[in-house]
Amino acid sequence: GPGQTDLPCLLHEYFCSALVEPWDTSRFHHLRPLQEAARNSGQVNLMLDSADKKLVAVKKMPTSWMGTSHSDFVLRNPGETEEPWR
Repeated sequence: GPGQTDLPCLLHEYFCSALVEPWDTSRFHHLRPLQEAARNSGQVNLMLDSADKKLVAVKKMPTSWMGTSHSDFVLRNPGETEEPWR
């Protein structure tokens, strides 16, 4: 329909994880926590995107849980229902 975007079924196959950029600490400003994400030792935070002047929800997770790519994550966490690389 109008305004819909067709996304690939396997998004992780359509981008190179080596192109993921470092977090821009000057762009995003933490406002407050929204929710704990205990299952993966993470947290969802309300932040202000200073470039777009919009409020965004950002989930922060440890890299030790995420791994280095979608494939690495699946190997480290077999059976996990969450897919942070998608």
